[in-house]
Amino acid sequence: MKEILSEFQGEANFFPPLTFQNLDTFRSFTFPYIYLYIILPLFNYKIIPARKKAFQLLNDHLAGRDSSKPLEVLEIGIGGGANLEYYPKNCNLTVVDKNKFFEPYFKQNAKRYPHINYKRTIIQCAENMTEIEDNSFEVVVTSYFQCSCDDPEAVVKEIIRVLKPGGKYICMEHVGYPEHTIGLYLQKLVYPIWYLYSNGCTPQRDIAKVIKRAGFSEVICKNYDFGHFMAYLVKHHLIALATK
Repeated sequence: MKEILSEFQGEANFFPPLTFQNLDTFRSFTFPYIYLYIILPLFNYKIIPARKKAFQLLNDHLAGRDSSKPLEVLEIGIGGGANLEYYPKNCNLTVVDKNKFFEPYFKQNAKRYPHINYKRTIIQCAENMTEIEDNSFEVVVTSYFQCSCDDPEAVVKEIIRVLKPGGKYICMEHVGYPEHTIGLYLQKLVYPIWYLYSNGCTPQRDIAKVIKRAGFSEVICKNYDFGHFMAYLVKHHLIALATK
């Protein structure tokens, strides 16, 4: 934590003057700690079963692979690495995350999973992954990421580009309520404040529609009811598996 704080103090330089850019830097710095040590512990007993369902779905569709050969995996918006425990055996992992302040937490966590060969982290927006070649990954993973990216359609377009033919995209996400419901109305109502305090999260997005329209050869979508009394605004969750 001291190393992260030192890096932030050297770059943010937000006193004075306070600008929107420095405010965004401050938010990016503080959000990893809030997410990893407050939000996840509070809801993990609901999130963990969803992660298990998502990766079981992926593993079921990778059942015929030769596990002696490394599986090339890209995870976008990996955060602290909460998915690593559920990865298939013998993975080569590349990470893309626009928030560099997550990286120290992720690297510390990654040491616990020797079945994953961590290759590199690219600090870059997923809407334009210029450092990643076409057709270079067999699996792309996102979890609780599509809610906070700037452009979900552009992200999914890039995912299709970097996947090999037949490659799999596994997505786990909280999504918007159905149309014409009070839940969707409330999500839209609180969105401006929610966005500001949750590092850019947009709770009302229909990510299933984005994935289905993207041009995958096959898309499987499963709904998951979060069912937590404190999480009404993120009650609806999606697990999706898409094949290029």
